[in-house]
Amino acid sequence: MKVALIVDEKCQEASVLVNVPKRTLFFDHLMIKIRRLLNEQQLDVQREGELFSFEISDIDRVFTDNKNVFCMVRGEKYRIRKRIYELANLLPVDLFFQISQSEIVNRHFVEKFSLSKTGLYQVILKDGECTYASRRFMYKIKKEYFK
Repeated sequence: MKVALIVDEKCQEASVLVNVPKRTLFFDHLMIKIRRLLNEQQLDVQREGELFSFEISDIDRVFTDNKNVFCMVRGEKYRIRKRIYELANLLPVDLFFQISQSEIVNRHFVEKFSLSKTGLYQVILKDGECTYASRRFMYKIKKEYFK
């Protein structure tokens, strides 16, 4: 695949153009990554009525609690006004993975995975917290990230 930068002083607006012989899953994923890179570098959150904006890479985990969506950033809990399924599509797949219907974690924030005696997958986080991954999502994680 060739990558080129064309500088044109007459250009009014920068654009990214990808020419492909046919549409494939690889190129669909590439387009999603480019759009995310260009559009979504920060996430707006709130805590106690105050608004904050964080770099997406600073987010440790995203989870639902009592029908609200929260994220953890450096040990602090913030509310997000997006739904978990929206965040699953928004967050970069090379940095985050969904471990259950209600939780998405930053892969750099995971200490280790462990199979519990009951057959559930424990996800031990770097802050010492323990959460659980569903079998369905664990299968997907193994398939996509631990090839």
